Parts: sequence; C-alpha cells; structure tokens
Amino acid sequence: MPIVQNGSFNLRIVAKRNPGFKGAITVFPLWTPPGMGIASAATIAPEATETTLSMNAAPGAGARKWKTAVTAVSDAGKGPVWVSSQLFSLEIAPPLLTLTMERPAVEQGQQTQLFCKVAVAAPFEGKAKVTILGLPAKVTTPVLEVTKDTKEIAFPITTDKTSPAGKHGGIFAQVVIDRGGELITLATGGTELRIDVPLPPKVAPATPTPAPMATTPPPMPNPAVPMKRLTRL
Repeated sequence: MPIVQNGSFNLRIVAKRNPGFKGAITVFPLWTPPGMGIASAATIAPEATETTLSMNAAPGAGARKWKTAVTAVSDAGKGPVWVSSQLFSLEIAPPLLTLTMERPAVEQGQQTQLFCKVAVAAPFEGKAKVTILGLPAKVTTPVLEVTKDTKEIAFPITTDKTSPAGKHGGIFAQVVIDRGGELITLATGGTELRIDVPLPPKVAPATPTPAPMATTPPPMPNPAVPMKRLTRL
C-alpha cells in the first residue's frame, strides 16, 4: 500500500513466534526516508502477534519507492535477541484525490454550506470518507462520502448562537480510502470560515400623526348680488 503525499499510513507488522515464547517484542524502523516521519518504535504485547508502526509523508515528499526493513528485539530469558524483517518496498505516491474549498461566511446561529471541487488523480474503488477538521467551537458538519466520479461536494455547516465570531483558518479535509482492508489517509484542501455577529433588528420609525388641517368655511352668498345661472353648456 502506498503512502500518499500529505498523508499517513499504519504499517502492519506480524511476528511469527516460536512455540512457548510469549514475551513482548519491540519493533523499530530501520531508517526514515527523506520527507517521511515514522514512529520511533512500536510494541507487540505479550502473547500477541501484531502491531502497527505509524508513518506519514510530507506534501513535498518525493514520489518514489524505497527499500527498507524493520528490526525487533525481545528477551527470551537469556538477554536481548535482535531479529530483522525481510526487505520490502515503501512507496510514496501522489494524492489519489484533492479538494479545492471555497470560503464560506455565516452569522452566529445560522447555517451555510462549504462547497468543494473534487479532483480525482487516480481512480479508486468504492467510496472515500471525507471529514472536515479544524472547525471552531460550536460549529459542526457531517462526514460525507465521495467516489471516483464525484466532481463537487457541499458540506452543511451549522453554527450556534455562541460560536466565536471572526475569521477561523486552518480548516481542511481528511480523506480516508479503504483499499482491500487497508486505509489510505490524506489531508487536502484548506480554507477559512467567517462567522459574523447578527445585525440588530431594524426598528420601524414611528409615523407621526398629521395635524388636523384648518378648514375655511365657504363665503356666504351676498343676497344683493344675484347668482349666475349655469347654462346647458
């Protein structure tokens, strides 16, 4: 299984015990290739046969294969005994998919969406689980799934009335792909979420009551002046 750039992987190590030997076994990586990080040691518990050695690759790690091995030590009652695994290939590969994230904005207590464009570099079978990490307090979004045919995805973002206002960076996606029972984990994307304080509600201005208009009574007709008769025209 490859380790993708900007990703992590748990290398499964299996010990074949001789009959009667039940002691703990400490496992060490032989060396760490450039651009990688590997746990300094792992322990196989007494009477157990397996453990995992966690490792990761930087975004700029070279895409290539390395030959390496793991060593192990245990005490069977007569002092430490060292053994080694066979040489195996440790492959660093480009990410299988990447996400390009937009920058969402939302008011406290409201909802919005985080839109992402999906670019699949290498087709994979089944579905990959995508989890958004780095969200501020009181902000949630569900885990969604993508396939090799997914082009876009939108995460519903829900905030609380007490979610901290401001710009929150460091938000990214963790993608987990199950390939034959082995999990390939990688980090991709990167964006920020802006949370605004709601504006106070607008108060409609009071409508003033118009003052009553003074009415001037029509002038009284002068009886000395005859009224003009209206014609049919």
